[in-house]
Amino acid sequence: MQSTLLFIIIISVLFHPLYGCTGSNERDDILTIATFNIAWLGDGKEPDVIPRTQEEIATIADVINETSADIIALQEIENIEALNRILALLPQYSALIGKGGNAQNVGFLHKKSLSVKDIGEYAPIAIIPSRNRPGYVIAVKKGSFDCTVMSVHFKST
Repeated sequence: MQSTLLFIIIISVLFHPLYGCTGSNERDDILTIATFNIAWLGDGKEPDVIPRTQEEIATIADVINETSADIIALQEIENIEALNRILALLPQYSALIGKGGNAQNVGFLHKKSLSVKDIGEYAPIAIIPSRNRPGYVIAVKKGSFDCTVMSVHFKST
């Protein structure tokens, strides 16, 4: 599993500068992957660490829509209700989110046109569970291409 995780990280770092994620991607032979740390995206209920107006939610949705990415790994999401605020503006996407990160979880947005299998949280990377969060894993198929992708959010401290 460590070699798979290393491969995913290397591919994520290398692909973005080479191919970017702007514009439409309806080709079956290209899978675009992006990542987005939305910085304390809350569900709109008190107390949100960073309260967001509906205009700010719309701006976040516009950024996501502009990428046109097939899969977007997410970080710092409170819960599914927080994601539903954005999904209401992005009808082409579905979402999966973990719960093991407490106030900040990781997950994915993915285009509904993809075949996605929810693998779930990967706890071994949460070395100190009270301080670290698990990764979230999905298996994705687009056309004849399939892969496994993990969203992670490590602490800088």
